[in-house]
Amino acid sequence: MRKNFIVFLFAVMLFSLTACGNNSGTQKRSGSEPPAATQQATAPVEENKPDGNENESTEEPDSSVTANDEETQMDTESSKILIAYFSRVGNTDFDANVDAVSSATLNLINGELVGNNKIIADMIVDLTGGDLFLIQTDKTYPSNYRQTTDVAMDEKNADERPELSSHVENMDDYDIIILGYPNWWGTIPQALFTFLEEYDFSGKTIIPFATHEGSGLGSGVSDIKELCPDATVLDGLAVRGSKVTDAQEQVKNWLDGFDILN
Repeated sequence: MRKNFIVFLFAVMLFSLTACGNNSGTQKRSGSEPPAATQQATAPVEENKPDGNENESTEEPDSSVTANDEETQMDTESSKILIAYFSRVGNTDFDANVDAVSSATLNLINGELVGNNKIIADMIVDLTGGDLFLIQTDKTYPSNYRQTTDVAMDEKNADERPELSSHVENMDDYDIIILGYPNWWGTIPQALFTFLEEYDFSGKTIIPFATHEGSGLGSGVSDIKELCPDATVLDGLAVRGSKVTDAQEQVKNWLDGFDILN
């Protein structure tokens, strides 16, 4: 009987020691590894992946549209508009038999020789009711187009300011200046440098447009901004010279963005 009791007691003690050893191992494992749920929560996330549509762009929204909208908010109801433009026609003595068809800058409309910028300027006058003004120089440019480009290059290299023969007597009356030019060697003609330096455009709004044969506005807008730092210079319009007669809708859509249509 006593022998059986000793065997029973020994068995109980052995069972207790085994149980304690198992409990100790469980505590050690729980302290070194987080539960599965915790591992999932702390895993790296795809920071650039957008919410919702997986094809959605991750780029920052373009704020230029908002900025431009704010910039173009003008008091157009009381604004007076001047459409000032420079053109070869009006600054060149053309022969009576000049071939307008083969020229990159000339058009024959109802028997009258008309420059590309005059066509766009006339469209703007019709759409806005603004006043029209031709920027003219004392000197005349060659009737030959290639010779004119050579003169324009010489003027640019010399940073020349051609003397003007036409002047706006009441520039203070105008709030918005829509300024047209042919793209000469990547920017505005030097005559426009003279024009922009002749007047105080502080507080005025300048809206450029250019005719071209592949160079767009060039650096004209940035040059205008540099010449008129106290004016607001808005987005410009570039029209290919060969397309000017069909540009009515393009011009209208452009001006509509400034809310200055009749």
